[in-house]
Amino acid sequence: MSLLLDDVYPLSPAGFVRLSVDIPYSQEKKVKSPYKKPFLLPHAGALLGEERFADVSMWWHQEGIGLSILVHKGFEDVSFPNQGDGIELFFDTRDLKEAGSLHKFCHHFVFLPKDVDGVVACEMTKMRADDAHPLCDPRLLHIETTFSKKSYEMHIFLDKEALHGFDPQQFDRLGFMYAMHRKNGPSQHLSISSDEYAIDKYPSLWAFCNLTS
Repeated sequence: MSLLLDDVYPLSPAGFVRLSVDIPYSQEKKVKSPYKKPFLLPHAGALLGEERFADVSMWWHQEGIGLSILVHKGFEDVSFPNQGDGIELFFDTRDLKEAGSLHKFCHHFVFLPKDVDGVVACEMTKMRADDAHPLCDPRLLHIETTFSKKSYEMHIFLDKEALHGFDPQQFDRLGFMYAMHRKNGPSQHLSISSDEYAIDKYPSLWAFCNLTS
């Protein structure tokens, strides 16, 4: 069987580049002005060919990790786990880039702007039985969402107890990835696209994050 280049699905450059991002420390769990340096995460649109429709900021605190997301479109609809508006977050608290699959330091969380059947945030990590951690209590995942006509904003905080292996004093690096979803349109990602990869299965492809002081 012959294979022509025209038959090969084109991959974005992001699959061949590992992003490195500095994540700053904050004395507060909720940053007052998050959508600027040093908190604002870079946009990978040039590598992924994606439209930027949300500003995503992140920081670390001695009690966990915080994020703020400003979505530049009005809220439309949400369904569980990620078919409408909402964000998926992926963490590897030891950034084991040599790992070929999920392991006990990997986490997959879903945060929704509105409650769906009692769910607004949960962990959905699918690990091997021989290398796993218990899924976290949803009460360790905090979210506040405010809505306006043309935008909405999500403030998220993950308690350190929700992040197995999270210990910035001993290990100042994370693997990280997000997928920001919207009801009627393609998603926004850091650092690879869920249209090209099973992003929940390959932590080696997630971005490098340095926890800075």
